[in-house]
Amino acid sequence: MSQAVSTEAYRFRARVTVQAPARVVSERLSGVAGRIEELDAERCRVHEHLRRLSERLARAAQR
Repeated sequence: MSQAVSTEAYRFRARVTVQAPARVVSERLSGVAGRIEELDAERCRVHEHLRRLSERLARAAQR
């Protein structure tokens, strides 16, 4: 039940490939709703859950 409740709060999902190691990205994105997938030593993919698309734009502008 708790998984269904937590994922239903988010309307959108984003998958972003980042040219940085997963360890570095996870340190910078602590608190982001989602997970980080290591692709290789220098790249990872961030899977995020968003209530509004503007959240993704705001986070990207902060980086």
